[in-house]
Amino acid sequence: MTPKAGLVLLAVFLPWSASFAQAPDTTKNVRLTGSAQTDLVSDRITGMGQNRPRWVNRLYLYPTLEFYGYKLGFTFLLSSEEKKTLQPFDRFGGDVQQEVGLAKGWMDVKLGDAHPKLSHYTLDGILVRGGSIDLNPGLLRMAVAMGRTQRAIEREEAGGLETVSPSFRQNLFAAKLGFGRKTGSHFDLNVLKVKDDPGSIDSAGVVTPKENAVFGTTAQLNFAGGRFRMGGEWALGILTRDVRSGEVNLSSLSGFPTGIIKPRLSTQYGTAYTFGTELRFPSKKTSGGLGANYRRVDQGFASLGSPNLLTDIQGLTLQGDASLLQGLLGLRAGYEQTGDNVERLKPSTTRTTTWSGNLDLLPARLPYLTVGYSAYGQKNDEADDTLKVNNLTGALTAASGVNFALLGLRQNASLSYSYQDFKDRRPLAQPGWDYKSQTGTWSHAVDFPFPISLGYSLGLTQTRSSGGDPREDLRTGSGEVGYRAFRDRLRTRVQYVQEKGTGTRLGLGLDQRKLTWRAGTFWSGERLNAGLTWERILYDDRAVGTNSYDETVVTTTAGMRF
Repeated sequence: MTPKAGLVLLAVFLPWSASFAQAPDTTKNVRLTGSAQTDLVSDRITGMGQNRPRWVNRLYLYPTLEFYGYKLGFTFLLSSEEKKTLQPFDRFGGDVQQEVGLAKGWMDVKLGDAHPKLSHYTLDGILVRGGSIDLNPGLLRMAVAMGRTQRAIEREEAGGLETVSPSFRQNLFAAKLGFGRKTGSHFDLNVLKVKDDPGSIDSAGVVTPKENAVFGTTAQLNFAGGRFRMGGEWALGILTRDVRSGEVNLSSLSGFPTGIIKPRLSTQYGTAYTFGTELRFPSKKTSGGLGANYRRVDQGFASLGSPNLLTDIQGLTLQGDASLLQGLLGLRAGYEQTGDNVERLKPSTTRTTTWSGNLDLLPARLPYLTVGYSAYGQKNDEADDTLKVNNLTGALTAASGVNFALLGLRQNASLSYSYQDFKDRRPLAQPGWDYKSQTGTWSHAVDFPFPISLGYSLGLTQTRSSGGDPREDLRTGSGEVGYRAFRDRLRTRVQYVQEKGTGTRLGLGLDQRKLTWRAGTFWSGERLNAGLTWERILYDDRAVGTNSYDETVVTTTAGMRF
């Protein structure tokens, strides 16, 4: 979608939406509702580039059709950011639910772009361009998802350098069968199959076509009306890194699912499991809970339905919370320890330990107070001092604020403070590698009886190394004026932000200034809305001039509800 196309959309969208909104469908059994919005963004920059397009156009459409007890909700997104050399940015999806009859509340069908979720270790909400169906009639639980998860992209290069990263077309199938209730006790069997199409592109470079299968179970037991529950998940993940590699004869290994995925020289496998329990103490004046969870994911485990999952890790998590004095006092605490080298395939193991605690004091008419502290440490058992890891970071945060009236004016004031202390405890660590950082921020806002509001904030961040470098000071300040009219349907805001950084970093002087001006107005009517925002950012790096830039962003928005 070009900039001209975006302007045309803005020109025709409001008249069309106004005429549509004046004639809503009042049929008893058939009704169309929803919302739509179109955006046009201009981003102009001189100096150091920010790797953003000059123009961006987007059109959002969210219609919902109610048809004799069925509800069909659709999502459309068309954007100039859609390119054949990237994974899909545009969106098209539909959601079918039955609001009356036997299927009420237990049938969910998604068409087009969907984000199905079976479990954490099998299919965990990735984009699937195809569809899914999730059924839970009575105690029976069934789900199926299938479609494309990756488009085919040919590799491109210029001057011997890769300019477009290749990818194979990738297809997914997943299914679940179980019994029980989603929020209650249940037991499920899950299966996932993902495979790249080796013939979908001609040149892949170092990228190889993969094949993945995951088999797993999830279970949860609820007792005492949900006050105590325990559950977990176990999964076996098998990944072939290159489906073109030679096959392996595993006739001696009984139980290997050769009918689903063929074992090859590049095949790896591993297991993942987690188990947790939670106990809640609900009451009128006091409530709280305790929880514990253990997880382990082998180094060889892989699931392309949960691609961001950390592997080669095991750990224990403990947590607790309490709300006392009818919510006046809140307490939270947590502990977590994780380690890698689960299968002892590496010469050393790195362990990470985190402690945390928070206190919230929330009186009705007095300033609130929140205080939190956390400690994060990493340590390994490497024998070589040059490869050792041993550090500790402590962080303290505190914030307080209050709403009050003074001289007949409604006001809000808040103060926050944070402190961080990093210590490097390695045998070869230099004293100057430790550092401390602290930040303080004050903000104040005033609402006048007439439709004007004012606000400002002041902040200071200081970073100090025990060796003198880095030594940084960052001062910030902002001011804001707001105007509202027509019963708050029209809102206008003007803001100015100034940041100044001084000091030394890596032996070089630090002298940075960043000025930001923002102005915007937005109209929100019963059915129509429109907005215009302008932002200019002027960044001046006097120590490294090539980092400086001047950027202006203008955004125009028009929308409707029908």
